[in-house]
Amino acid sequence: MHSPTVPLDVLLERLREWYEPLRQQARSAGAHGDLCEDSEGGGGCQCSERFLQILWNEQRLAPVLATTAGLAVEVVSPGTWNVSGGPDFSGAVLRLGGHLCRGAVEVHTSAADWFRHGHDRDSAYADVILHVVWQVGGGNVPAVPCLELRSQLEAPLRDLLEELQATVYPYAARSPQASVPCAGP
Repeated sequence: MHSPTVPLDVLLERLREWYEPLRQQARSAGAHGDLCEDSEGGGGCQCSERFLQILWNEQRLAPVLATTAGLAVEVVSPGTWNVSGGPDFSGAVLRLGGHLCRGAVEVHTSAADWFRHGHDRDSAYADVILHVVWQVGGGNVPAVPCLELRSQLEAPLRDLLEELQATVYPYAARSPQASVPCAGP
C-alpha cells in the first residue's frame, strides 16, 4: 500500500497549525513559568530566577566550573537557601581560583540585575562572594566574581526543567537531613 505524498508547503502549514497553540502557551507561561520561549539559544531571559536558584541549590552544574573572568570555581557547599530578605544563599563555601572563600551567593537571570535590584547600594549584599547568572548580558557587571550558568549545566536545560519540580522548592531541597523522616517540615 502506497501513502499519498503531501506537498511540503501543506505539511509545513499543518505543523504550524499544530505547533502555534503550544508556542502561545509557552509564551504565556514564560511570564510566570520556569522556561521562556527560545530556551536553548539567543539572548534574553532563558528561565526564571527561581529555577536558577534550584539549579544552584541542587548543584546541577558541570563538573568543572569557571567564572566569566576564567577563575576556577569549586563548590564545597552551595550555602543555605535564604527565603527572606538578602542574598539568595548564605554560608556558602567556595574555592575561587584555589582560595577558600565563605560568604553569600546571589542568583539572577542577568548580571545587570545586580544594579537593577540595588544590591550595589545595599550593605546586606556586602558578603556576596559569587554572583550566579544565566547569562552576563549587556550593561554593567558587578565586581563580584560571576558564574554564567548557560553553558555550565550538567544536562540540557529542558531535561533539568522536566526533572526538577520548582513548585516544591526550597522546602524539598537536598540536605544532609533529607533522609531523616520529618526533617523537611
